[in-house]
Amino acid sequence: SGLVVSKLCLGTMAFGNSCDEKESHRIMDAALDAGINFFDTAWGYTNRDNQRVVGKAIHDFRDKVYLSSKLPPSEVQQPGDFRRKLEHSLKLMDTDYIDFYHMHALNAQKFDHAKKMQMDKDMLKAKEEGLIRHISFSFHDAPKVMVDIADHGIFDTLLCQYNLIDQSNEEVMALLADRGMGIMVMGPIAGGM
Repeated sequence: SGLVVSKLCLGTMAFGNSCDEKESHRIMDAALDAGINFFDTAWGYTNRDNQRVVGKAIHDFRDKVYLSSKLPPSEVQQPGDFRRKLEHSLKLMDTDYIDFYHMHALNAQKFDHAKKMQMDKDMLKAKEEGLIRHISFSFHDAPKVMVDIADHGIFDTLLCQYNLIDQSNEEVMALLADRGMGIMVMGPIAGGM
């Protein structure tokens, strides 16, 4: 992507639920003070309240951070769904753009559905309009499928599992990085294991 993000991202999946809003904001402020400039949320986290909590917390320093969010293809069932949900997310987060917007939790079947619903075309249009800065996907399938999805040609970055316990994506991550794709990892401590 050409962007310089902190080596660690603050994932916010629990914010607004098991971590209340006040504590969520305290953690995000502390992360920013520690040099973390990359925050990750998603459409479905904490019953969709997560994006509002994150947006409110970063409102005063939005220009200093990179914001990542995601939408599962299952949320797109008819024309117009993608755009409505993107605009709703932007409103919830009180921002004009999302730095990294992911097709969330892709596998081969979910990606086929996304293409059928023209989610790829809708994401490209949103990128052209400046609502999305980088088109991304988060991934949960066999490594070969990651290459097949990346070969679709619209993605700037990807987010996949990688840690000391699960290194199955390592070879494909290196291949796609050599092709110029930005690579982000999730689960770096294998969910605390």
